[in-house]
Amino acid sequence: MTIDLKKFASVGAILAALTATPALAQDMGEWDANQDAVVDQEEFNTGFGENEAFGGWDEDASGGISEEEYNTGVTSSFDEDESGDLNEDEQAAYDESQWGDEEYSEWDADASGDLNEGEFNEGAFGTYDEDESGDWNEEEYATYQEEDEGWFDW
Repeated sequence: MTIDLKKFASVGAILAALTATPALAQDMGEWDANQDAVVDQEEFNTGFGENEAFGGWDEDASGGISEEEYNTGVTSSFDEDESGDLNEDEQAAYDESQWGDEEYSEWDADASGDLNEGEFNEGAFGTYDEDESGDWNEEEYATYQEEDEGWFDW
């Protein structure tokens, strides 16, 4: 399996901004409730939800993430120095990422203009499911952790 390193770097930046605790840096088994060596969508939703990832981007607590909130969240994910602006390196990482208006539209399954929590979780989960199997397996997890070590320095 070939892993798109840019995609994984982008995911690391997004998760650093989304999660309050380094749950993904912990053992995958903590999210694998049935211990079948894969994290399915339901297990991901539980683990991701416990970190209040959705609420972190839903700034107005409306129950939906608007495109503006999405763009703010994505952009701030790449602002490593927390300056409020993207420097040249941060902008380059953002430009090479898989996170933009196209992804927002793809994630908005009901075309409502807001991402509900289910759409948000499914979109984020799909980013990890490189082989599109419907499960996030240990190889996908391990490769992600190996390539993006350091994104989890909260």
